[in-house]
Amino acid sequence: ADDDDSPLSWHVRMDTARKIFVPFIGPLLLVYFAEYSINQAMYLPMGLAAHHGDEARACSMYPRLQLTYQIGVLISRSSLFLVVCPYLWPMSLLQAANFAMGMMQIIKLQSSGSFVVLATFLFAVWEGILGGGVYVNAMNALGLSLSHSRKLREFALSIVGLGDTTGILLAGLLSSWMEHWLLSSYMGAAASRSLKC
Repeated sequence: ADDDDSPLSWHVRMDTARKIFVPFIGPLLLVYFAEYSINQAMYLPMGLAAHHGDEARACSMYPRLQLTYQIGVLISRSSLFLVVCPYLWPMSLLQAANFAMGMMQIIKLQSSGSFVVLATFLFAVWEGILGGGVYVNAMNALGLSLSHSRKLREFALSIVGLGDTTGILLAGLLSSWMEHWLLSSYMGAAASRSLKC
C-alpha cells in the first residue's frame, strides 16, 4: 500500500491509461455499445417482429423486456463470488453477436409466435448477463491487478468508466436513427412514424 499523498504524475497517469485500454476500457466500450444499441433501438422492433406487427402487444412487451434485461444484469453483477470470468473480450464479442442476431431477427427472419416471444425474453436476460458480467469482472480484475497501489487503483477505476460511458454515448447516437430505420424496414416509413407507445 502506498502512503505517499503526492498526486500521480502525468506520465504515470498516461502510462496507466495506456496499459488498461485494451484489457479493460475496450471490452467495456464494445459491450456497452452493443448492449445499449439493443436496448434503445431494437426492443420495440423485436416486439413487433415477435407479435407479427401487433403494435399494442409490442408496446406492452417493451417495458417487460427492459425488466428482464435488468434481471440479467442483477444476476451477473451478483455472481462474482460464485463465478469469476477473466475473459472480457469474448463476452464483449458475444454481445456484439447479440446485436447482429437482433438485427437479423428484425430485418430478415421476422418470425412470430409464442416461441419467438419466449426467445426474445431469454435474449434480453442473456444480454443483461453479458453486459453486467463484463462490467463486474472488469472492475474486479482491474482492482486486483492494481492492489499494490491505492492511488493507481483509484485513478484506473475512475478512467475505466470512460469505456462504458463512451459505449453508451455512441449507442445513443446510433439508436437515435436506427430504431426508426428498423421500424420503417418492418412496418413501412409512414406506419413507423405513427407508432405511439
